[in-house]
Order: sequence, then structure tokens, then C-alpha cells
Amino acid sequence: MSGKGKGRGTGSVGGFDLGALEAARQKPVKQRSRVMLAADPDLSARLGNAAYHYRRTLRDLTDEALRRHVEALETEHGGVFPPRPEGGSR
Repeated sequence: MSGKGKGRGTGSVGGFDLGALEAARQKPVKQRSRVMLAADPDLSARLGNAAYHYRRTLRDLTDEALRRHVEALETEHGGVFPPRPEGGSR
């Protein structure tokens, strides 16, 4: 035997890199807030397909897409938008 995969967090089991799994376990968890979205059924299906093929979560894909879009809007606006007035929902 080569000794490969004997240490904790090394090698692979069932196609999973144990070192990567251990590193992921030790990452701090990001705080998130919940946002409900209603999307066109075709867009929802395409998003689900992309998540599957890229092996990402829907949450991660939508978070990345929304972040990129808001950054583009802020660039177009000339900077970060000021906070909404108290009670402003839209």
C-alpha cells in the first residue's frame, strides 16, 4: 500500500476529496438573509439545470448573479445607492 489517503483529511473516498471536504467544514458560515423570488418557469428550469451541471447550489448561483447585477447598476448609477427611507419596501 502506498499510504495515500491514510491521514485525516487526505485522499479521496467515493470520488470526494477529503482534504477539500475538511477545508469546507472549517470555513466560517456566511450570514445570509432570505429573499423570496418569483421567476419565470423557463428561467427557473434553466437556473436549476445550470446549478446541476456546475455542481453549485441555487442559492450560490442566484447570489452571484444578483451581486453582479447590483454592482453593474451601482456602476451605472455612479456609486452605491443610498439607503432607502424608513419603511421603504421597494
